[in-house]
Amino acid sequence: SYAHTLQIGYDITRIYGYQFTGIDQATGLASYAPVPGSSSSDPNFFATVGKKTPDFYGGIGNTIVYHGWELEIFGQFARQLLMGGIPNTPGQLLNNYQWILGRWQRSGDQTTIPKSSTIADYNYTFSSANYFESSYFRLKNVALSYSLPKNWVSSIKASSARIYFQGQNLLTFS
Repeated sequence: SYAHTLQIGYDITRIYGYQFTGIDQATGLASYAPVPGSSSSDPNFFATVGKKTPDFYGGIGNTIVYHGWELEIFGQFARQLLMGGIPNTPGQLLNNYQWILGRWQRSGDQTTIPKSSTIADYNYTFSSANYFESSYFRLKNVALSYSLPKNWVSSIKASSARIYFQGQNLLTFS
């Protein structure tokens, strides 16, 4: 059952679908790579489009301490490919996205978005046209704290006290 999905030399989380080759400038229809070893114009669903695992990922953090003050910073990053939110071609339940303005409209238009049509091309949804580079760096955690002086804390019969402010997922650059 995994004859087409698990193949030697490919990532185990490989994404397979249709290999999008562009828009026919004369008709505005999406075109796909044919089945390997065949002259058919039918797309090959088991073409490798990408992989679900990130190329790399990680995090970086640091703690700075100065006279009772402590600043902790942690950021995370990843380079990855993710499926977009294009459910089908323009004209099929989807006319409210900004990207539709760049669709093919007349002969000679050079674009990667097919013409608007009431006939759905579901191949477009599962093609390499709907997978995007979604790398990011996120400022995940920032915490600033102050340890109260020992003489203040001892007056309330405690061994230590700290006041702190903490934020999570503050910024994301993608």
